[in-house]
Amino acid sequence: MDYIALTKAFGIMSLIFSLGFLFHLRHYERMAREMIGHPDGFILGGILPVFVGCLIVNIPTDMIQGWPKLTIMGWILLLVGILRIWFVHWWVDVMKHNTALVPVLFAIFGLIFGCLLCYAGFVLPMVAHY
Repeated sequence: MDYIALTKAFGIMSLIFSLGFLFHLRHYERMAREMIGHPDGFILGGILPVFVGCLIVNIPTDMIQGWPKLTIMGWILLLVGILRIWFVHWWVDVMKHNTALVPVLFAIFGLIFGCLLCYAGFVLPMVAHY
């Protein structure tokens, strides 16, 4: 599987998850409240951004125009994951005070991220061939 296929897959997954959050905000707000009481959610909330950030950062950026923007998104994800893992108590406090905003922010950033990945995976390869 090449990096274009991974980009397409992560872009589509991000859009699906984000739209799911938008359509069911109350449900995911309740889940965010429950996650505060369970350390598993916080560990996973740090591991996933680190994993996806590492994948994006390590994709060759010289092959397709426009990738530096995605590399910046990858570094942001990587740093967010590291902060969540290293400063979990701070993250718990932020979550406790902003539980209602978590699903909305996740949906908005996920839509932006998914659109960027879909653009890079579906549109840029066609443009690069011309």
